[in-house]
Amino acid sequence: MAATIGGHSEKVPLVSSPSILLIDDSADVRAVLRVALESEGYRVLEAADGREGVRLYREHRPALILVDIVMPEKDGIETVKEMLAIDPAAVIFTMTGKDGAEDHNEVARMLGARRGFRKPVRVGDFLSAVLQGRK
Repeated sequence: MAATIGGHSEKVPLVSSPSILLIDDSADVRAVLRVALESEGYRVLEAADGREGVRLYREHRPALILVDIVMPEKDGIETVKEMLAIDPAAVIFTMTGKDGAEDHNEVARMLGARRGFRKPVRVGDFLSAVLQGRK
């Protein structure tokens, strides 16, 4: 939406953009998803492992979290458990590319994650799920 500021027309958000937290040990995966989300107007927070992800979640309380299941330090299952203990209403999606991906994502859904994705994540499917998950 355009607004006039000091005689210049600029794009200015009327409300702050919702934030999304990406937790994945792959910088490449985070980069692809960050670009897609930012192009849709989201603010993106990133963490390379579950420990950092939980810290960022506590500080920023993003609207949605995407968690990789297989990571060093703290895996995705433990990360999901901890975030849902902090806030049972947290909107969490999971993803994994490892063998047994469906099983890993199913365990996460049983714990309270809303959706699971198999890597490589289809960006269009992910963005659609983000829109649905935020409703």
